Amino acid sequence: MTGVKKNLTRFGKISISNEHNFSKGNNGFQISPRMQELMIFAGQYTCYEKSNEVLEKFISVEVSAAQIYRVTDLYGRQIGKEDDFNERSLTPVRKDDTLYVETDGSMVFTREDGWKEVKVGRIFKASDSIRIDGKSGCISHSQYIAHLGDHKKFSSQMEAVIESYNVKTGGLVFISDGASWIRNWVEDAYPDAVSVLDFYHASEHLYDFVEQFFKE
Repeated sequence: MTGVKKNLTRFGKISISNEHNFSKGNNGFQISPRMQELMIFAGQYTCYEKSNEVLEKFISVEVSAAQIYRVTDLYGRQIGKEDDFNERSLTPVRKDDTLYVETDGSMVFTREDGWKEVKVGRIFKASDSIRIDGKSGCISHSQYIAHLGDHKKFSSQMEAVIESYNVKTGGLVFISDGASWIRNWVEDAYPDAVSVLDFYHASEHLYDFVEQFFKE
């Protein structure tokens, strides 16, 4: 297995048949599907230089950081090409329920194009918002959509998912930071929806508002 070194001294020599799944590669790598899965799992949680230390610690197998990068990058690119973002993952919305849509963007530094914004959308139902007296609420089920690049592609993906839930008028609420592209998109595509400026962004400008509104 290129880039992967087995450390089996603790258990002695182990022979595995060529017909066994552990001996079969996948997607051009002479690495078992299970090992590829572990490499990707470790690679997505921490930097590649640290993820190989995690694998060696837990399964006593030495994996080069470069190999973890190659495997993780290949599957990441495949996921990006898949056109399954339009499929809804939540249960149908009842007539008396509300569908909430959160949207935001965050800047990330890419090797090829420098700083780019990642758009992220979160969709959940009011019935999936759990509140316990005296404690912060939590959301039991959500659907996420993310896109690196133009907001028009992102908004079209979001629209396909939102419309698949077939929410009635008045049952759709958008929560955002008030960015121009989000506001314009919601006003054009969903003029009857309720738009809410999230608490944290509103509080950032609260002092300026008070100073302007309450002159005395």
